[in-house]
Amino acid sequence: MTFILKRYNIDTHINKIPYMILGKKLRRARIVAGLTQNEIAKKLGHKNSTYICNVEAGRKNPKLYNLAKLCKYYDVELGEFILFPQ
Repeated sequence: MTFILKRYNIDTHINKIPYMILGKKLRRARIVAGLTQNEIAKKLGHKNSTYICNVEAGRKNPKLYNLAKLCKYYDVELGEFILFPQ
């Protein structure tokens, strides 16, 4: 999965996404994909599921490259997470 995006636009847009909404969408996608927080954490290079737990709870926003990896693991498009109705 390759993303060719302008850094400024995406970084600005990602920082405006409400953490809680993004976290809920990521949690739902992970469950639909049949993966656990520990499995995803290991794929992202973390020792435990704390990072994933914090992202899904809305306490932390993932970096763009981690969000792109999550999309790949969950088999969803990036736009499903960063595009919200106005």
